[in-house]
Amino acid sequence: MTAWDVECLYRDLGVNGIGAHYVILRDGDVLNKNTYKAIRARDEVGNVDPRYNTNSIFVVLVGSDEQYTEAQRAALNGLIGYLEEQYPLIEPLFHTIV
Repeated sequence: MTAWDVECLYRDLGVNGIGAHYVILRDGDVLNKNTYKAIRARDEVGNVDPRYNTNSIFVVLVGSDEQYTEAQRAALNGLIGYLEEQYPLIEPLFHTIV
């Protein structure tokens, strides 16, 4: 699955572009607004969960809980560390939307 596939999933849900701020591909590549234009910029409101859209940074991992790769898990840990440095009050929350 590619970033385009993720974008198509969001479009099927009625969202223009990807509703998340980061997408982690199966090989561990982390995409953001600079690398894939349909992804939300960090200062744009996300469109993933109405309860958290206005005050959250959303990360999507391609695949499912049982199938995440070690590369994805390592990339996610690195991204969380980076975001914790940028936003010291961050509280990581996890859920599945697709």
